Amino acid sequence: MDKMEKIEKEREEEIKSLPDWHKIIRGTLMKYYWTCGNKGCHCYKNKKERHGPYWYIAVNFGIGKQKMYLISKNQINEVKEGIREYKELWKKLCKISSLNIELLRLRRRR
Repeated sequence: MDKMEKIEKEREEEIKSLPDWHKIIRGTLMKYYWTCGNKGCHCYKNKKERHGPYWYIAVNFGIGKQKMYLISKNQINEVKEGIREYKELWKKLCKISSLNIELLRLRRRR
């Protein structure tokens, strides 16, 4: 097996191992506690007793454009899994891209 065949085989293995597209979520999971501003509220008197936690997923859409989506407690694990899947997908896409570049270099030499 020559070098090109080896790289092509490795690329096919990477493609076959791509994560499930249905679960992918791009963003950052964030936890917030809020002070409501009501002077009679416990959170106003004691900053350690703020409201929350409230869970959000923050997604960047370009320079200075971020959107935050409130998620419920029962969605936290689903979001964490989706973010893990996204990171795995990104790693694999970078690997596939580098293999494709290597194949281009090898074909050029022939």
